[in-house]
Amino acid sequence: MTNEVEIRVFVSYSHLDEEWKDELQGHLSFLKKHGDKVWQDRKIGPGSEWAGMIHEALDSSSIILLLIRGCTRRPGV
Repeated sequence: MTNEVEIRVFVSYSHLDEEWKDELQGHLSFLKKHGDKVWQDRKIGPGSEWAGMIHEALDSSSIILLLIRGCTRRPGV
């Protein structure tokens, strides 16, 4: 059964936190089972117009998740 309203989730994360993003994707897998979409930048293929794809995904998302950890920042930044 699919939702009446499709949920679209945009996941933003640092590539330094790839493991955490993958774990989050596992927790969000129930959305996919119900026909909803979870988007993250690894869906961008080589040679694609990445900026446009990101803007389109952001504009069509109903939820934006920011994966932020205190230690994500590099020292001195």
